[in-house]
Amino acid sequence: MGYSDMDKKPFEILSLIPDRYDSICKYMSQKAELMEIVEKTKRFLDGYYSDFALELLSSVDYVLTQKGDLSIEEIHNEFTNWSKRKERMFTSKHIDIAKKHLKEFQLD
Repeated sequence: MGYSDMDKKPFEILSLIPDRYDSICKYMSQKAELMEIVEKTKRFLDGYYSDFALELLSSVDYVLTQKGDLSIEEIHNEFTNWSKRKERMFTSKHIDIAKKHLKEFQLD
């Protein structure tokens, strides 16, 4: 089954489908604009590949997108309102690092 089946659950690990790797590489090599996106994405995610880091980045990005440029404390308060799990997982230090990283890349 491919990912288009929409059968993945939250927190389920995604992985590449090995038998499609060669055809994907061939297709991507013919599309310079896609390779640019891939390289930009790799730079952005460098050091943020763990489940924890990806959730941190996406959660901080979501709050900033929805609420505007909040302070670290305000973001943490949003996490507290969101779920006790996020409140416990993400410290002010984590949020600060993620916010700086997001600002550095300013992805469109």
